[in-house]
Amino acid sequence: HFAEDAERGISEAFPQEPARERARQNHPSRIMYVEFGNLRGFNDISHPHGNAVLKECADVMLDTLKAAGFSDTLDDVYHLGGGQFIILLPNQKPDGSWLDGGSLHQLETDLYKAVDDRINNKTLAEYFNGQNGKPGLENVVVDPNMKMGDVPHPTWEKERGVDMLIETDAIYINERGGFQIDRLQKRAASRRASVS
Repeated sequence: HFAEDAERGISEAFPQEPARERARQNHPSRIMYVEFGNLRGFNDISHPHGNAVLKECADVMLDTLKAAGFSDTLDDVYHLGGGQFIILLPNQKPDGSWLDGGSLHQLETDLYKAVDDRINNKTLAEYFNGQNGKPGLENVVVDPNMKMGDVPHPTWEKERGVDMLIETDAIYINERGGFQIDRLQKRAASRRASVS
């Protein structure tokens, strides 16, 4: 679903079968908006470097969902564009227990930790090693010993490395038959502005 656009992939697709039937069964019940920030800082190294970091962000998200037991949810991850993703989460965790605030908090904590472990805590030389489809550092002017978490945003000095904002809400379908994606994006933007 990563190539689908948000309107077609989410706002229009969810009310259709079989998703409409799942909504009737009150499943999925939560929508999680995940925004990976400062991808521009990596794009400034080069577009292949920025694309590699975006792909890693998506992989981190999918691997974290798998590790939490949400393999069935992987079909309900949508790429909105840039570093923005939507995840539709079920009422119940795979073990049958309810997905409550504590479970959501743990999933968010796991996502933040995974981004730091797999991206931010590595040096540019460790990360961009030319392996596994990642570009190397030949022909780019950067300090190879710089931590990924120290790569600056081109315009916002406080923003460094890959940062992440997560907003989670109960699902509701608006009068147009779409989700509240705009509301989640506005809440995330407001939070980002308050820390900038």
